[in-house]
Amino acid sequence: MGASPEPTFDRAMLRQLCELSRLNVPAELEVEVLGRLQRVVSAFQALGELSSGPDLAPTARPDGVPLRPDEAVAPLPLATVLANAPKQAADCFLVPRVVDA
Repeated sequence: MGASPEPTFDRAMLRQLCELSRLNVPAELEVEVLGRLQRVVSAFQALGELSSGPDLAPTARPDGVPLRPDEAVAPLPLATVLANAPKQAADCFLVPRVVDA
């Protein structure tokens, strides 16, 4: 099975993408943005070709280290989880407010 053809982008498609994503790309930057967009698509296309090779398992790590088995285990006891919490209340971590309500 061959790789699917790489999509190409023109100014009309860029303008449509900008409209859909509510971005404003000045006309003088369109050529630069089109080049960047094409490089991003090419990179993803290359990744797709790598992951479909016969010698590469879908979940293999590039460094060859095997992944740990995905096994369900019992959760830690609540007391152990909360042991290092700076503050706690009602069996929960207490953290400073970071967003005004």
